Amino acid sequence: MGYSDASFYDAEQWATSAGLQPWRADRELEVFSKVVTNTKECKRENFSEAAWNSRVHEPLLDFVLDCFAGQVRHYDVTRASIDKAYIPSLEVGVDMQAKMVDYCLTLAGDDTMSLSKKRNKANRSVSINHTSYEPVRDRPIAVNIETKTPGSSNTEAEAQLSVWTLAHLKRLRSLACTSNSKLTIDVTIPVIYVCGGEWQLYFVRDRADKMEMIEACPIGDTRTLVGCYKVATFLRHLGIWIRLVYRDWALRNVLTVGSAASTIQNPLSADRGGDFDI
Repeated sequence: MGYSDASFYDAEQWATSAGLQPWRADRELEVFSKVVTNTKECKRENFSEAAWNSRVHEPLLDFVLDCFAGQVRHYDVTRASIDKAYIPSLEVGVDMQAKMVDYCLTLAGDDTMSLSKKRNKANRSVSINHTSYEPVRDRPIAVNIETKTPGSSNTEAEAQLSVWTLAHLKRLRSLACTSNSKLTIDVTIPVIYVCGGEWQLYFVRDRADKMEMIEACPIGDTRTLVGCYKVATFLRHLGIWIRLVYRDWALRNVLTVGSAASTIQNPLSADRGGDFDI
């Protein structure tokens, strides 16, 4: 594969123009090289999902999102349970609490957390989200990530993402529609499925009568350095979308104390930031 000058960019200039903290290119290469090594080892030695998370995904997420200086963060939510009020009513006999995901990307700035606490107090709620897991109680969840080991069932991963995200959407609806029980929201949010080192983007569309999961495109594979840079670039663009577009949508629709918005806009087509363009 050939590369031209158009294939590269000045990371420091891009970070500064996007309002992010610049990162050291040599440190980035060091981290990604280790991620590649660990990805290959985890696949070769048939490591567990927990080992993949700690050795591959966690170091990558840690480094890549550090440039947001705490405004956008990731959290391990493998032990977070869905609050009873938001557990979806699906198939009889299915353990919905077993359908949890691995990571969430959240808004985490002090101003956003302050608004979340005010909204929780006004609603007598413990958490702004659909889970009362303490680390994310005051940090609005924007994107959910499910990880699996190589060869795992895509159907199972999609089921976990669907249940968790449906609960997420139910919570958003309850916050947006506090003053009007008949008001419904029509939103589309990105979700991510990681199988081994392969990252895949999906979109979840919330409609009045159903939730639709749409497979969008592959993101990158951490088995190679190029793949790591693809994943990193995607995550940083996604973080900007969370910090600007999703935050603006959340401020207008779910974090406002007093009354719900009369018009619920789709965060993927909000005025500020336009389309989800990565």
